[in-house]
Amino acid sequence: MTGFYCLSKAGHDKDQIYVVVKKDDKAVYVADGKYKTVSNPKKKNPKHIKIMSRALSEDEINMVVNLAPGCDEMIKHNLRELRKEIKA
Repeated sequence: MTGFYCLSKAGHDKDQIYVVVKKDDKAVYVADGKYKTVSNPKKKNPKHIKIMSRALSEDEINMVVNLAPGCDEMIKHNLRELRKEIKA
């Protein structure tokens, strides 16, 4: 599940797109690269997100997992491009 894009279905951030950066037994941690970074992700209930069919590339997932420098910028860029595709 790490690296997949997801859509928030509930909460004050409803309809926001994030990237799943971590998952544990009870929660999913998501980041947008701007307000919620990879080093400080947002905790979400798995019931409150919808996983999208698209995901980051293998190299990008490795960046996120290893907290590589520039991963937040990469996430921001990818989310910006995804939003453009959705609106088109």
